[in-house]
Amino acid sequence: MVQINREAQWYKDVPEELPEDEGLLDIASDVLQGARRGYMKIPGQFAENLSGMIDWAGDKLVGEGDNRVQALDRFSDYWKEQLQEYLPEARDTTAYKASEAVSNALVSFIGPFKALPKGMGVIKRGAIAEGGATLVQDPYEERLADIMKDVGPELTIPLFDAVRSKPDDPVPLAILKRAGENIGLGLAADGL
Repeated sequence: MVQINREAQWYKDVPEELPEDEGLLDIASDVLQGARRGYMKIPGQFAENLSGMIDWAGDKLVGEGDNRVQALDRFSDYWKEQLQEYLPEARDTTAYKASEAVSNALVSFIGPFKALPKGMGVIKRGAIAEGGATLVQDPYEERLADIMKDVGPELTIPLFDAVRSKPDDPVPLAILKRAGENIGLGLAADGL
């Protein structure tokens, strides 16, 4: 039997009833705008992750220091500015956040998966596509493990705590954790 921890922060944040302005039209708009932002942030996030990976590798190979690629950082900053200018401000609603996350994961996975030759087999295509997908997603965003740590049975708390996003994780570790979570969504996307 699953027990809900009523003291968990996510449980306390759930409103008892929706605000009056949160009608069906507002929720539908949040879903559409979140999905749009989810796939449109992929190029900037890829540049940021790639620069972070290069910085991490440089730290390991030549010592601590700023080994980031400035051109990638400038592109990432430029892309974020463009998103802020051309897309409505991100809303702090469950519908918006969920559709943004699902859109980002599906678009970044399905594109490479469908582009790879079918002769490679589903597992190889899935592994390659997942590797590409994790490079274009924010490895530090709140993910399923962050939520499940507070919701799941007591037995699973150490597991979810180990794989949840942590700001002090090195970029490769954060990306690896993200990839582990994306496997389930990737398998579901295979049916699309």
